[in-house]
Amino acid sequence: MPLTADDVLNKKLPTTRFREGYGQEAVDEFLDEVIAAMRSLENELASAKARVARLERANARLRGQGGVTPGA
Repeated sequence: MPLTADDVLNKKLPTTRFREGYGQEAVDEFLDEVIAAMRSLENELASAKARVARLERANARLRGQGGVTPGA
């Protein structure tokens, strides 16, 4: 299953006991950017899939009416 924006949003990472590691605020800000980008891509993909489905239905109607011949 592909990674989704919700997967990133809900991911829990362990904290370190020592000072080494990344600043939590910086990581959170970056993940917010990643989530926004992923949501945008998810929306674009959903729109593209819906458009393909509409075009396939229209194509099927046209073929059924004899308006389009394969390979023509």
